[in-house]
Amino acid sequence: MPDIAKRAELGVALRTAVCLVTLFAAIEFHELVHLAVGRMAGLPAHFLSLTSVGVEPDEVARAAPAALAWMNGVAPIVTMVLGFLAFAVLSASRRRLEPLTAYVLTWIAIMGVPYVGYQLMATAAPIQLRGDGGDSAAVIGGYFHAPPTVRVILAVAGGVLYVASGFWLNRLLADSPVRPHRGPSLAARLSAVAVWRRLLAAALGILLIGGVVKGTGLLLRDIDDVTGLTFLAFSAIIGWLLFVALLVPWRRPGAAAVWRHWLVPGLLANSLLMVVGFAFPSDYKTFGIAVLNPLLAAAWCQAFLVDPLQPAVEQSIST
Repeated sequence: MPDIAKRAELGVALRTAVCLVTLFAAIEFHELVHLAVGRMAGLPAHFLSLTSVGVEPDEVARAAPAALAWMNGVAPIVTMVLGFLAFAVLSASRRRLEPLTAYVLTWIAIMGVPYVGYQLMATAAPIQLRGDGGDSAAVIGGYFHAPPTVRVILAVAGGVLYVASGFWLNRLLADSPVRPHRGPSLAARLSAVAVWRRLLAAALGILLIGGVVKGTGLLLRDIDDVTGLTFLAFSAIIGWLLFVALLVPWRRPGAAAVWRHWLVPGLLANSLLMVVGFAFPSDYKTFGIAVLNPLLAAAWCQAFLVDPLQPAVEQSIST
């Protein structure tokens, strides 16, 4: 964590509030882009829920395919661009930013960078053009008519990118004096956790790989069968989350810092968003899992960062 949440004025309550407001604003801005682009394309777009904008089913038959593609496709690109812009700004000048500004930008990056992989996974979702389905499926499958095999390849690649995004985000969460020097070997990293956790993670890893293979096979056989995408998404999101959580030595300073400064505020904020999602049916019910998942990989990386200012004996791995 940079100097951000170490400041007394950014306690857990404020971090939670900043996370909540930032994520809610980013999601609703995304939907407003859907709305604005749809209206500009001549569609009677409106909010279908708090987390989806589209048109009525009978309008889809009358609408120009290009208009539907614009309505579905621009907002995801805007969210991705904002995420990578925030990532670039933080990477280049984080120390010069005010703590609150840096904290907000980091959450925008946490949302926008993994979103690339998330959207690519959704390429294999059922095609729904009205705006209440996967945006990438509506554009790549519904407008460009990409073959099912191409959509499946993109979905699997998206799962890989989604998993990898946590390792990219890691650089935004490091303490400012610490540089990612070469850390311990993989064997040493694994020895940082109890044997039972390693064994459980190994078993889970096998199931995770099996889920990806099973889901890919089902999608290749019939891309309209949502069971295949369920296997793939569950493995990449839930399975990966549990797998990494088992291997993170949470007592080490770096991992503990990610837990306190990012995961706790994120969990609290998304618990409130979940309540909103149940009160007003929307994707807020499950949004937090997808956003917070990459932070587990970042925590694993942070646990093994080497601080050149500290004696090697103080950085020895302990269970």
